[in-house]
Amino acid sequence: YCDTLDNPMFVSPDWQGEGWYRFTGPSGNRMPTITPGEKHCGASFAGWLAVPHPQMPGDTVPAAKVCFHWGNKQCFYSLEVAVTNCNKYFVYELKQTPWCNARYCATNDSI
Repeated sequence: YCDTLDNPMFVSPDWQGEGWYRFTGPSGNRMPTITPGEKHCGASFAGWLAVPHPQMPGDTVPAAKVCFHWGNKQCFYSLEVAVTNCNKYFVYELKQTPWCNARYCATNDSI
């Protein structure tokens, strides 16, 4: 699957295009802040948050860096997303990924 609308045959089931998302389900409830490694999260380029999550409820990081791990480069490609602390969860204003084989990752690991 991929988090881009460029290839309709392989679009992730939950991907609705750019916009605000909340991670839920067995894969996790937030974006990891350390790289999961390449070829994780069902993709070749695994996306992870390269900055800390906002700590206070209501706070937003308007330009949080998301890196995509590939090969020996933990940040082969990056883009900016917004992240908001909603007290018991986070929401992310996600952008379309640069390639079909790139996806945003989720985790249940503590921050």
